[in-house]
Amino acid sequence: MGVSVLYQAIPPESAFSKRLQIERPLTLLVASVFPCGNGLFRLFDLVPEDEISEVLDFAMERYPDALGRGVEARHRWVQQLRDEIQRTRAAFPGIEERAVWLE
Repeated sequence: MGVSVLYQAIPPESAFSKRLQIERPLTLLVASVFPCGNGLFRLFDLVPEDEISEVLDFAMERYPDALGRGVEARHRWVQQLRDEIQRTRAAFPGIEERAVWLE
């Protein structure tokens, strides 16, 4: 049985949404950090860095085949996540105010 996370707060026309549809590593990171904080687009603003690190470390350990191993792989994917969040916030002003629930 599989689980699919549909996060409609990410605009379907955004580059972020398109990447999530085809890049499993990025999708795994988003699914891993989803429960943290007060929304994906505020993740790095509101969640303490040590909490984010703990979640990301767990994701890296859980999905090494997709995310890779080591500090360089972790840094690369975390930076890509940060970049996509910032790019989407710039392209869609106010997106960080959107609310979402996972059922």
